[in-house]
Amino acid sequence: MSRMNRWALGTGLGALALASTVVLTTPHRARACGGCFGPTGTATVVTAHRMAMSMSPTQSTLWDQFAYSGDASEFVWVLPSSPEARVEVADNRFFEQLESSTNVQLQGTFPPLRTFCPDPCGGFGASPSDGAARDAGAAPPGAPPPPPVMVHHEGTVGPYETATVSSDDPMALLGWLQERGYAVPDAMLPTIRYYGEMGLAFVALRLSPGEGIQRMQPVRVTVPGLMYTLPLRMVAAGVADKVGLRLFVIADSRYEAQNFPNATIDANSVYYDWATSSFNYDALFTDALNSNSGRTWVTTYVQSAPPLGGRYWGEDGMFDIDDDLSVALEGLSTPTLTRMEASLGVDALDRDLILSASPDDTYISNFISVFNERNRPPEPECSFDTSRCGGPFPPTPGTVGPGGSTSTMPMTRPDSPRSRGGSTLCSATAGSDASSTAPLLAVALAALAFAMRRRSR
Repeated sequence: MSRMNRWALGTGLGALALASTVVLTTPHRARACGGCFGPTGTATVVTAHRMAMSMSPTQSTLWDQFAYSGDASEFVWVLPSSPEARVEVADNRFFEQLESSTNVQLQGTFPPLRTFCPDPCGGFGASPSDGAARDAGAAPPGAPPPPPVMVHHEGTVGPYETATVSSDDPMALLGWLQERGYAVPDAMLPTIRYYGEMGLAFVALRLSPGEGIQRMQPVRVTVPGLMYTLPLRMVAAGVADKVGLRLFVIADSRYEAQNFPNATIDANSVYYDWATSSFNYDALFTDALNSNSGRTWVTTYVQSAPPLGGRYWGEDGMFDIDDDLSVALEGLSTPTLTRMEASLGVDALDRDLILSASPDDTYISNFISVFNERNRPPEPECSFDTSRCGGPFPPTPGTVGPGGSTSTMPMTRPDSPRSRGGSTLCSATAGSDASSTAPLLAVALAALAFAMRRRSR
């Protein structure tokens, strides 16, 4: 199996070849079932803040994709992290590949098999070792006091200017950022104080002067060691009412929320409604999101993560995401990809998301075969209107054919192999009645035999 196919963790739809048989006989019309494939659908993709986290004992990385519409000079992104954080620009197609490979695909049952009717005429939180690391790095007695703001790193990454800073004085840190063009509002002071008291530094990002928001790219922040906390308190700073969150977790096993309720969608509860031509998956998904006062994280996908490297088709042709994949899989022996989603109100953003290995190691596919259905339409009745027939022997059911024999057109029932065409092909070509085609065939054979005798003489 190619790497491209293994990366496509969703499902592919095979092509169906329809073979037709040409019959040299009198013209006739045929009706067959219309649409022999079962209905298909895709779960509605709700606009959400997309993030990805890769967690291993050696390093952890957070990817964040920005959605911003405003003055470029007012854009700012702040993440509490360790001072050793490495900030890099990520490829937006990394998110696109994660998204497309994990979107839920729904496959319904076959439609009603039409009775064959013949024609009548034919963050990152602090790790357990952070406290010891801070103690080990404490200044010796008699050393000069540290500056009010410690600058761990300043630089330019792609279209962004970035700085990693820390301080015991949240006011001094806020003032330092604002003086250098990072539009951090004063209202962020309590949040900065909260993470600062945990001993964390802050990674700040802003667009370089002259860069517009159309140049915005996702970023990835890598820190050493295992980090298992997503700083939702920072997300709350820019949320007025509610925010949709989509998180891809790449780790050695399936992960879930430790301090929030978790849920999954029961595939056996999904059905297709023929009256509305829709699946109820979206309704089940929304109910799960809104459960537990809207604090639930819903896991919709768990599978082995993609192999390292590969080239894939995109809107602009072939591309590769080797760089982001190599970072994502660093230090992982059995990488597993988990997709989690939530729709959290401001009141639910009062805590950071703590991730932990799930006790349930069951894989969840994004391809769901739906066998439950509602309002299935009945089989239609066939009509045998012979008023438009012009032939001498219209083969209508129950009429008397040549020689006094009763001729009835064959009916292919729904359980007939001919109507199904194996398992997917259920259309068929209506054949002529044997009593009407036999004389024509006999005349043709007799003429052929007479011609061959004349040539032999």
